[in-house]
Amino acid sequence: LELDARGLEPGVYNALVYLKKATPGYEDVRFGLEVEVTDLDVAGVKLDKAGYDYAGRSFAGRADATGGLIRLLCERDYNTAFVCSMKFSPKADKDGKFAMGPYLELDRQIDEYLKHVPREDLKLWIYMIAERHWYDPVDHRGQRFPFASEKWAEGIRFMLKNFKAHVKEKYGIGPDRIWWYPVDEPSGEIEDPTWKSKIAVAYRVAQEIKRESPENLTMTDPLPSFLASKDIDAALAKLRECYDIIELYRPSITPKTKALMERLKFPQVWSYSITTKETPAAKYRRDYWENMRDGYREIAAFWHMTQSAGGDTFDSTDWYSPGHLDDYATLYCNSDVEAAILSRRQLQCDHGFWDMQIL
Repeated sequence: LELDARGLEPGVYNALVYLKKATPGYEDVRFGLEVEVTDLDVAGVKLDKAGYDYAGRSFAGRADATGGLIRLLCERDYNTAFVCSMKFSPKADKDGKFAMGPYLELDRQIDEYLKHVPREDLKLWIYMIAERHWYDPVDHRGQRFPFASEKWAEGIRFMLKNFKAHVKEKYGIGPDRIWWYPVDEPSGEIEDPTWKSKIAVAYRVAQEIKRESPENLTMTDPLPSFLASKDIDAALAKLRECYDIIELYRPSITPKTKALMERLKFPQVWSYSITTKETPAAKYRRDYWENMRDGYREIAAFWHMTQSAGGDTFDSTDWYSPGHLDDYATLYCNSDVEAAILSRRQLQCDHGFWDMQIL
């Protein structure tokens, strides 16, 4: 049960709630409810809210709800579009000159958000999927340029410049409202010359993002087991050379991790958890409280808000792979009617965010 107190004067209100049966065999129930409304003004508080969702995938032909889901996200104060599974690969002609295709899917996603979020508040969180080379520049035959080659680097810089010019001209979104997220959960050897290590790829892509412009904002989320390992100091120090935001796995944050963050001075420290339907709802709210305790007042995300890896949110017996039940989602989406509804877990996450606004 969630109550909306907008328009009510401060004070104590009493209500009578009726639960009317929809199925035979159940009795109607009624109970009293006392609600205290407090005069609290948080209009001047500006906090970003972001999470892992696939709201944009339907623009690429995927089967998630779009308009209804994005509207629900915005109602829950999410002001960040998670841009995922959209390819922005620059293509070179025979003379080696790069060009970009139209941004149709991106524009549709942004347009949907702008129906509900003020233009000046919208931010973009762009997952580049660089570990699978989604954004790698290609030649006129469609062949990728070798990773980390000079032509590859030229194409990456061209893509960044072209992308930023597009969203700035059409939507007024500057580089201070774009978070570039090259690789998901990188780990391995950061000095790997073969580029088989995800953390080496994450480091090299971020180098090029910063080379295009130091004002570009970069974000990384080291693999939980990597973050919990003993010898992370040197690797994280190297990532700090080209990353502005680090997203820590919440259960891996130890006194040593916090001390390391203080030394490295990342401008922003986010957190994330990996949760399922079986995770207690209170955990989603507690993540915000633990972040505030540790001095982190940015994003507290979790995997995952919507249908993940093709699973059906409504089907608790839907197996994604042997031994792995794909029941992460906190929002229940119906793509047929473009709608989504809340879970208690998502509601607790929202309350944690509101707690942080107040405190």
